[in-house]
Order: sequence, then C-alpha cells, then structure tokens
Amino acid sequence: MWPVARVFCLAIPLTLAGTEPALERIQSIQLGLESNPAGLELLWSRSLRKTLAWRSPGESWASLEGGMVMALTPALGRVGLFGEWQPLPVLILRAEADQLRYTGQHGGVLSFERSSLPFGQPVLDARRGDEESASARRVQAQATLQYRAGPLVFRAPLNLVWTRNAGRGPWFYDPQYDTLLRDGDRLQDTSLQVGWAGGTGLGEFVVGPSYEVTRTREAGLERRRAGLFGLLRRASPAGWLVEPYLAFQVGRDLRDPNRRGQINTQLALGGRF
Repeated sequence: MWPVARVFCLAIPLTLAGTEPALERIQSIQLGLESNPAGLELLWSRSLRKTLAWRSPGESWASLEGGMVMALTPALGRVGLFGEWQPLPVLILRAEADQLRYTGQHGGVLSFERSSLPFGQPVLDARRGDEESASARRVQAQATLQYRAGPLVFRAPLNLVWTRNAGRGPWFYDPQYDTLLRDGDRLQDTSLQVGWAGGTGLGEFVVGPSYEVTRTREAGLERRRAGLFGLLRRASPAGWLVEPYLAFQVGRDLRDPNRRGQINTQLALGGRF
C-alpha cells in the first residue's frame, strides 16, 4: 500500500486556488485501507508552505512547500523528506526521498528468484513466514497536471520511483505497489482522473472515473486499472480534524500479472490538525 495514500494524501483540489496565509504550517494525518491486496496504512506529514504569488487578494497562484512524512503499515515503516513546488495553478512538481524498514511480515520483504514467478494472493499466503527484515531506500519524482472547468476537475499525475533494496533477492515484492522490483529498479505510475465537483449539506465532493497504469522497467510487468473515485471534504472541523475528508477508489484490473479481472478497493479518512 498503498496507492490510496498516493492518490489522496494531497486531496484532489475542489478549487485550483484557495484562501490561505502567505506562510502556513501544515500537519495532516490519514488512515488508508485497501482490499485485494489487503493493506492498512497510517500516514502523517508535517510541512511548511509559502505562497509565492497571488492571482487576486486571498487567491494563491503559486506556492512552495517542504517537510517530512512518516508512514506505518504491517509490512514496513517509512520516513522521508519531500519538497513541492506549484509554479502555476495547473502544475505541481514534487520530489521525495524515503528510508524504509521492512518488518519481516505481511510480504515485506519477500524475495523471488525470477520476475516471471506468480506473486498473487495465494502465493503470498503460502509463503507467509519467508519474509526477512531489511532496509530500503526510495526516491520519487512526481509531476501532476490539474485543471478545473466549471464543475469538471481533471487531474493527471506521473510518478517515477527508484528503489534500492537489501535482502536475498534478486527480485523483491513491493507491497506498496503490488509488483516485483530489482535492486536499483525504476517504476512508473501514471493515472488520469476526471471528476464532477459539487456541494452538499455534508461538504464539497468530487466523483468520477479513473484510469491507472503501473510499469516496472527491469521486470517488464504492467498493470492497467479502470475504476471510480470519490472525495468528500467538509469545510467545518470534525473534532480535532480541520477540513476532514473521506475518499474512496474502486477499480478493476484490466491487465495484471496475477489479478486480472479482479476488483481492488481503497478507502482513506484524514485531515489536518
């Protein structure tokens, strides 16, 4: 896991510009759940954001943000630093460097002799106990195009991931992306989301179709997933959470080495505090 965190950790913007102070300290938390493969993740981040330019009073045009992120799952723990630059309302650039520690359980970290071997849920269940504790490093670079035209919201992230793994290998199961990677391998993850934005008594929402493609360079593995996503965000606080949100994504794997035709579901609950 967990793609739900990657998709919704910044929350799909209901507006491309919002009211905020010129310098803002941000602290957020998210709980993510996933099925097929099963996953659970607690994500925390803290950052400092500076508005660089204004389109009009109270409406930001460009911003710069940097901070740290920590995540905990049954398979691994992750801590990292990130920087994010939004030079225009339609473009977000992000870079992140993470240190990972696999727990030796729940598929992290599990070695395979060949990339052609199956690694679906029956294999993961059968090999439970074969995992080993190990460390890994990961660098991510992401560019996101986004645009809003009336109630329609378009969002297209491109994510490039480089990993360095320790362990027996030579191929490693990555529980976050549900694929096999070699030490030093590169993964490419792209998606397109087209949503319809509106408002209810509960808050603002976005809902619409999504399409995601995940590829690994060395193994040549590819997943294509089509589905439906949704996000509901409240403007008013809920307890100690500011701007709390509930997000979901349901997708069918159109192409996948192990899960073709199967349904994947993701759910996230989070906000600032």
